[in-house]
Amino acid sequence: MIRIISKTDEDYLKSLIKQRRYLKIAEEKLSEENIKLEKLYEKGLFDFLKKMDNSCAEDISEYIAKVIKPEDIKEKYIKIINRINKYLGLDEPYMPELEYFKTDDLLVYKNRESRLNSYEITRQRRISAKARYQYAPLKIILSDMLEEDLPRLVSHEYAHHLQTYYIIGHKEPNIEKNKYFNDKMNGKTAFVEGHAQGIESIISQLYALEEDNHSFLFMNVNSRVNRLQNIYLYLSKYHNQRTKTELLNKVTIYDPQDKRREIRLSSFFPRSTPSELTVSEIGLITFLGLENRFGPEIYKQLLTEYSNIIKKKLLRQYKPK
Repeated sequence: MIRIISKTDEDYLKSLIKQRRYLKIAEEKLSEENIKLEKLYEKGLFDFLKKMDNSCAEDISEYIAKVIKPEDIKEKYIKIINRINKYLGLDEPYMPELEYFKTDDLLVYKNRESRLNSYEITRQRRISAKARYQYAPLKIILSDMLEEDLPRLVSHEYAHHLQTYYIIGHKEPNIEKNKYFNDKMNGKTAFVEGHAQGIESIISQLYALEEDNHSFLFMNVNSRVNRLQNIYLYLSKYHNQRTKTELLNKVTIYDPQDKRREIRLSSFFPRSTPSELTVSEIGLITFLGLENRFGPEIYKQLLTEYSNIIKKKLLRQYKPK
């Protein structure tokens, strides 16, 4: 069994990523993701952003028509989960129940906020697509979304399910143990989020290749560039290192409309340095460091080898009422 990482609590990871080597990793990975983002631009996946200068809301019925239909969600959900299990080489664990709900926020935005154009409506809808893993009882909850956003969101939440399944080691829902697991993992949110983001990225890339459709990468690459920009700024400031302009002037869907204009009109938009990194950002850079050392197999290894250590500790402490 390999020794992957000595601790997984958030305070330890905060100190770990301040090692200078993580600044280099952030810089290299941001450069790589920026290249991917440029290729998405070239493939026309940002065409809807060209409408950003329009001052009134436009008809977005074409976008609404692309939202995945409720009657199709179950089949696609199972297909994605089977694909994840195949990639990770896992026996099929207990599949979490799917709960799907339809929102009407697109129509609300359209009818209520006439000053929002199609760019802003689409941007807000895509960055707010909902997906959540519920520990007790085991359940993945999804809102309506575009089909190309489904694999990344399902894979992220399913990764949390795999963490629960392989750490706790049960094959059926157990509400009491799941609540206990959730309580114990609260201080390790950055770690489990980093693991889930890694699986999300891998599955997004697989779908883009297998379906010959780079739209599956759209939101994942945007998210990674956005987070890596913050990480790079934060670590550069910590190490008192001057930032490279070309790494920070890439526009993502997470940049609001007013900031997009400033970026477009200037060669560099002075992004503000975050005072602290989010748990998702801490988790991302932690696992990029682990990937750098162990390769992409790290995500499977954590579910098999390392999880056995945590399982023993949790079950030893667990005392049913």
